[in-house]
Amino acid sequence: SDSNNMVQLQCSPIMGNGLLYLTSSQGKIFCINASTGKEYWHFDALKDSTANETSRGVVYWESADKKDRRIFYSARSFLYAIHADSGSLKMDFGDSGKIDLRKGLDRVLDKQFVISTTPGVICNNLLIQGSRVHEGPGKSAPGHIRAFDVVTGKQVWIFHTIPHPGEFGYETWPPDAWQKTGGANAWAG
Repeated sequence: SDSNNMVQLQCSPIMGNGLLYLTSSQGKIFCINASTGKEYWHFDALKDSTANETSRGVVYWESADKKDRRIFYSARSFLYAIHADSGSLKMDFGDSGKIDLRKGLDRVLDKQFVISTTPGVICNNLLIQGSRVHEGPGKSAPGHIRAFDVVTGKQVWIFHTIPHPGEFGYETWPPDAWQKTGGANAWAG
């Protein structure tokens, strides 16, 4: 078997509002009727790519009045908010429906690898999201855990997996580790 042509389907489908939401090995997200299999919509953030993408699933959220239903999904370095009923981007979230996961990590990341292949967790209208980062010297970004407001996309808090000055555990790292070191991934799970 040619390993370059291997496809991995690693998604855990979820149900929300009577519909099934899942991702494909090409990074697409689908909404289907769980009883009939009829597709209602799909969203393809990587439509110009033919590469296989690992995506372990999506996160479903709905407002207390059930009028706003969203699917959160990551493709490469972006976190998307999708309207759960139509498959369109929620333009009020982040920057026109998406957040660049390389931003908000307390340092400038130009070429570092920061993606999310694993869905986050919803708690009190916050999407708590980890990331996957490179683990090699000089290439690694911090793998901090962040919470984003589910409606606006605003970053509400950050947990530094490599402690900053004054934070618990800082003294167990070299003094400048928080500015240069990375690779401390935190996948949801």
